[in-house]
Amino acid sequence: MSTESLAEIIESAGEMKTKKEKIAYLLEKNSKPLRNILKVTYDKSMELNIPSSAPPYVPSECRIRMGCCLEKHENFLTSLRVLTVIIFTLFVEKRCLFRYWKQ
Repeated sequence: MSTESLAEIIESAGEMKTKKEKIAYLLEKNSKPLRNILKVTYDKSMELNIPSSAPPYVPSECRIRMGCCLEKHENFLTSLRVLTVIIFTLFVEKRCLFRYWKQ
């Protein structure tokens, strides 16, 4: 079993020069998900049930109505991240000061 992701395996196989090298590499990295991707990609007998037209899409009204609320929420999350860094920094400095005083 390979520890590489499917994308890494396919990319590595694509960089190889000869067809024999590619086949040997793919057989070495053999897995069921890799076989399924290759089968769907290259097997002419398989047909995907994907419509040729664009999917139906209606934009959500919630994001438009709550635009100002979303901006405030994102600002809150940014502030929370900054506060977390400050608290962590103070905690680390406090531990360093305690070590200094104990000496």
